[in-house]
Amino acid sequence: MTSIREALKRLLQRNAAAREDVHNSAFSYAVYWTQLTREWDADRRRRVHAVVKAAISKPDFIANEFERRYFTPEIDANKHSGSSLVALEKVLASLAGDEMEE
Repeated sequence: MTSIREALKRLLQRNAAAREDVHNSAFSYAVYWTQLTREWDADRRRRVHAVVKAAISKPDFIANEFERRYFTPEIDANKHSGSSLVALEKVLASLAGDEMEE
């Protein structure tokens, strides 16, 4: 029979591992989008940023990690996960800030 202490320890370890996976996927998405969006011109980055901000602001938007459920033709012909779009928005916001400083 498992003690309560052991059960809690296992639960906390699983939760920590899940948080680590989320962090890793968010980092991976950010790296991917940074590499890709640096090739886009400033006008395309502004257009896509506006579309992505609108998409992630919708009340039914879910920042899911891996399920590709969001199609945004301004980006490409693929569907993207909610977490990927959140990372894209952060990257585009950062690049927009860099452009304003130049």
